[in-house]
Amino acid sequence: MGSQGPRLEVRGICNGFVIDECPGINKEHYVTYPDGAYTVARVNAIKRAMPDGKPFIDETFLYLDDNLLGLILWNKGYQVKYVPIDAGMHYVSKTTRGFLSDFYGTRSTTALSDVVETRYSNTLISALRKSRRLLYIFINKTRYQGFIDGTRFAKILLKKVGRLNLYCATYHEVTLPEAISELFLLRYRLSKIYTVKLNELKIKDNVTKRCG
Repeated sequence: MGSQGPRLEVRGICNGFVIDECPGINKEHYVTYPDGAYTVARVNAIKRAMPDGKPFIDETFLYLDDNLLGLILWNKGYQVKYVPIDAGMHYVSKTTRGFLSDFYGTRSTTALSDVVETRYSNTLISALRKSRRLLYIFINKTRYQGFIDGTRFAKILLKKVGRLNLYCATYHEVTLPEAISELFLLRYRLSKIYTVKLNELKIKDNVTKRCG
């Protein structure tokens, strides 16, 4: 996970690769969050870290439940890891298609961006990126509604989990030029050549001693 302006960009190790070409598929490594389809967690960690002691907050279902879980665990002093075990096959986007995908995707990134603190929070880039989303009202009513609902939902999450620090977790560093490129809608072109590599993932020293 990386921060691009006020919006969190969620990317996996295998983005853009088929399985045989994926550079990190056979290696254990820390991740920002576990995929909700195949997650194994310590029961006591969930009970201590999560509101109501459940793995997911009910209202976060669809595009927000698993990534929020990972960030909360990191912020509570736990670690999240990818382990290369062939456990099953998950078919994505079977629950949401079309406008539902647009709505929940926008809702998720908007809420996360308001809850998670990064070095781009409260900057001009952040303000411009968020203001640009208001233009959705003219070009995509579904995404505009997702933006409005995500902003409202973020206030609920702040009461439940508080402000989360991205740098308590492992993350992919986004440079200022990349953040500016995203601001000017170049991310669609960049995403074709931008893939997270294991050696680019960062985790602060003694992170579990400072967070939690």
